[in-house]
Amino acid sequence: MIIPRPMAKRRIKTYIEGFDEYLNGGIPEGHVIIIAGTSGAMKTSLAWSILYHNALEDGRKGLYMTFEQSAESIIEQMDSFNLPYTDVEGKVEIVDVATMRSAVPGGKIESLGTEESWSWTFVVEELLKRYKRQFGFELLVFDSVNVYEMIAEVTEPRLELYNFFQLLKQLKVTALITSEMAPESTTYCHLGESFLADGIIHLKMDQVDRIREQRRIKCVKMRGTKHNSDYFTLYYEGKHFSTSSIIGK
Repeated sequence: MIIPRPMAKRRIKTYIEGFDEYLNGGIPEGHVIIIAGTSGAMKTSLAWSILYHNALEDGRKGLYMTFEQSAESIIEQMDSFNLPYTDVEGKVEIVDVATMRSAVPGGKIESLGTEESWSWTFVVEELLKRYKRQFGFELLVFDSVNVYEMIAEVTEPRLELYNFFQLLKQLKVTALITSEMAPESTTYCHLGESFLADGIIHLKMDQVDRIREQRRIKCVKMRGTKHNSDYFTLYYEGKHFSTSSIIGK
C-alpha cells in the first residue's frame, strides 16, 4: 500500500532580506507564530512590515488587531518607518480594540449591561469571525497576547488559549502574535502559548560594546520546516528589514 505524501504548504514570506531563505522560503501557510521580545525589540514594526509587504507585493489581505496602541498611533508609527497605511488601504484592516476598551467604563464589558455570556474573549472572537467572513483576510497580526490575556481575564490558560488557537486554525489564517518578554527572561510566553504555537521568532537587543546595542533575530522553532536556529543581526533601512550573520562583538 502506497501512502500518499502530504502536499507541501504554501509559504508566507516574511520579506526580511536574508531570513526567508533560512525558513525554506517563509512561514508555512496556516501556522500560528509567536513574535517574542523585550520592549523596543521592534516586534510591532516587524509584524506590520510582514503584513504590509504581503499586501503590497502579493495582494494578500491582512488584519491588524491592536490591544495596546490605538489605530491612529499605529498608523503614525508605521508612517515614520516609511511603511504607510495608505499604501495598503483596502488590503489591510486595523481593528482597534485598544480604543474600544478605553470607551468601556473601567474596561469591563460587563459594565455595559450586555448579556451574561459576553466577555472580551467573546467580542474578540466574534470580530475575527466577522472580518474573516466579510473581508476575507489571510494574514493576522495580534498585538499583543499579553494585553489580550489581561483584558480577557484568562483563568484556565491551557484550555482557553488552546480553544483560541483552534479558532485561528478554523479560520484558516496565518497568525503573527506578539508577546512581550521581561528583560533577561528566557520564557517566550508566560501562559504556555509557546507550546501551542507552530513557530516562535525571537527578537532581542544584544550589547556589542560599552555604548552600542544591536537587534538580533532567531527562529526558535517552525513546525514543518528545516530552519537555521542561529541568531542573526537585524537591520531596518528604507522600507525593509534585513539580516546578516553575526561575525563577532
